[in-house]
Amino acid sequence: MAQHSVQNEKDRNFRLRLRILVSIESTKISGDYFIENLSKGGLFIETRFPLKVGEKCTISFILPHNRKEYVVEALVVWIRNKVENKQNPGMGISFINLSKDKEDEVFDAILKYRELLDEQ
Repeated sequence: MAQHSVQNEKDRNFRLRLRILVSIESTKISGDYFIENLSKGGLFIETRFPLKVGEKCTISFILPHNRKEYVVEALVVWIRNKVENKQNPGMGISFINLSKDKEDEVFDAILKYRELLDEQ
């Protein structure tokens, strides 16, 4: 099993790079997209047609290792309109109204998934 520093694991900015489906529901869009990275505070969604900064949406995703669906209220906090430095266009999403317990649950699931990937 891979060893990871506690400092990184407690850091809100720790991001797991992965590619899994996410569903988005808002007043402007509804559909499935891909997550490029995920943290306890939010995620990056690849799309050429992002929502505007400040727009709210509901997102849902399932981490492959536990098959649990996470449904979260979210806010668009930044966008990338075009490919930059080999990074896809999309939007940075911040989780909102997430209880500390739910935030910890999401983060624990991310860490467990990372451990499983590291073991492969």
